Formats: sequence, C-alpha cells, structure tokens
Amino acid sequence: MCEAIQLLGTKGNIGHKNLVFSTVGDPRVFERLPQEPVKPALALSLHSTDALLRKQLLPRAPQISIEELVEQSEAYARATSYPVQYQWTLIDGVNDGDAELERIAQLLSGKYAIMNFNPVQRG
Repeated sequence: MCEAIQLLGTKGNIGHKNLVFSTVGDPRVFERLPQEPVKPALALSLHSTDALLRKQLLPRAPQISIEELVEQSEAYARATSYPVQYQWTLIDGVNDGDAELERIAQLLSGKYAIMNFNPVQRG
C-alpha cells in the first residue's frame, strides 16, 4: 500500500509534503502511515457528512463513522504538520445543500484541513 510513497520519498527524492496519499478511509492507512519513514500529506474523500449518503456515494468505503475519520485524519495531520485535504465532489441536488454545508463547517471547525470542492452537474 505504501511502497510507492516510500520509493518516491526516498530514491525518487520527492519532498514528503509534495506526496499525497488519497483514501476513502481505509483503516490500514491510519495504522500504517504514521509508522512509515516517509509521511505524505493525506487526502480523504468525504463527499457527505451523512453516513447513509456517503455509503451510497462510496459503496466500497469502510464503514467508519465520519467523525472517526475526521478524528483520525486530524491526528495524522497534526503529527505530520500537513493539513488533511478533504475531497468533496459536489453533486447537484445530492450533497450540495445548506444542511451539508452547515455540518461540514461544524465537523471541520478548528481542524487542520483544506477542503477541495469539485462541482459536477447530474444529467
């Protein structure tokens, strides 16, 4: 899982903060990355603060609570001094409403994070 990151960060001589490991929340990432010598930035595909909607949008993602994902991501971000890059594909009429925006603001308030919104339109 981390072999490419390790190779690029050592023999490839790419700065660790220029490497980004992207996940939907695989628990192995949170267990293994902190122990590796090369610690890339972390990108977490979130896409919703609603667990049922996230399960529909990311059916293969591990069923970890969103709060737990943010907590584990925050711990990694603070340990590495690289903010978590949260990924959110805005789907028109699905996960782009005011309620989601309010929950995102509440969930990530005070966190060491960057939010990347990628808008798409259905149809």
